[in-house]
Amino acid sequence: MKRITLLLVTLGLILSFSTVTLVAGEQEMDEKKMMEMWTKYSTPGDAHKYLEFFAGHWQAEIKSWMEPGAPLVVSKGESKGKMILGGRYLEMWHKGTMMGQPFEGIEITGYDNFKKLFLSFWIDTMGTGFYLTEGKLDKSGKVRTEKGLWDDLMTGGKSKVKLVYTIVDKDTHTMEMYMGMPDGKEFKNMVIKYTRKK
Repeated sequence: MKRITLLLVTLGLILSFSTVTLVAGEQEMDEKKMMEMWTKYSTPGDAHKYLEFFAGHWQAEIKSWMEPGAPLVVSKGESKGKMILGGRYLEMWHKGTMMGQPFEGIEITGYDNFKKLFLSFWIDTMGTGFYLTEGKLDKSGKVRTEKGLWDDLMTGGKSKVKLVYTIVDKDTHTMEMYMGMPDGKEFKNMVIKYTRKK
């Protein structure tokens, strides 16, 4: 009887140890897999290298229209960009004039490896809001289109916005801004030409 009891206790201990070992092994595998996934998610890739083009000092020529049919307004400005946080994000500082007033804006753009999208965040001295857009790069690798919903002061609601960034050559790029109209059409209200300052 004692031998049977001892055998059962030993068998129970072996099974318990095996279960603990199995669970520990699974946890170790899960942790390893999680670390691999996290490393892949957090490592800058080709999309982040694309953003490096915009780093540097740029002169800006700004053309804008307040509404369809309104007179063209031309102004000058400058932008300075740099990659931050280990090449994961592009930080752009913009200075110029808007509607005859001094203007400053900050733009942070990154590429989300999980969402497979470019995401941009914008704040400036023309308001107190936070403006977000997201989008993709075309097959040429030179045209990035981002869309979002921004606060509409006139209606108190939201307005569609589309931003199109185009690399023209190694020292030139443009940004076109389109606003959604009540009739569903788009209105190009701004074009900025950036020339690299040497």
